[in-house]
Amino acid sequence: MKRRDFLKLLPGVALLPMVGTVRRENRRSSRRVRLVRTNVAGIQYYSGLFLVNAGIIREGQRLLLRREPDNPYDEKAIEVFTEGGEKVGYIPRDRNEVISSIMDQGIPVHAVVFAIHRDTIPWDTLHIEVYMEV
Repeated sequence: MKRRDFLKLLPGVALLPMVGTVRRENRRSSRRVRLVRTNVAGIQYYSGLFLVNAGIIREGQRLLLRREPDNPYDEKAIEVFTEGGEKVGYIPRDRNEVISSIMDQGIPVHAVVFAIHRDTIPWDTLHIEVYMEV
């Protein structure tokens, strides 16, 4: 290899460490961490029980979470919605403190249905895993 050819390669070689860094950062930003496994409370009062029994909500389905800080019964309340915007229920009060704090910091949080038990009491029918994106 001639000196001139070698010098032409140097700018490209200098960028190689940056390419690896970009790939690592992209991988890191799409990683999710499971926070909790829980049932969905109140599904008998919202669309949740109907959606489960109609087969509209299925295992593996992604659900959306939204904070409801003005809830008169629980200032840390977190609503559970389908991606279509139908309210399913709530994260139970005894499981929402950490999740609500994470959501209040602007960290993306979502849920995935991991189990459905149709032959049990309504408030124990739908079980979800809650994840945060890091």
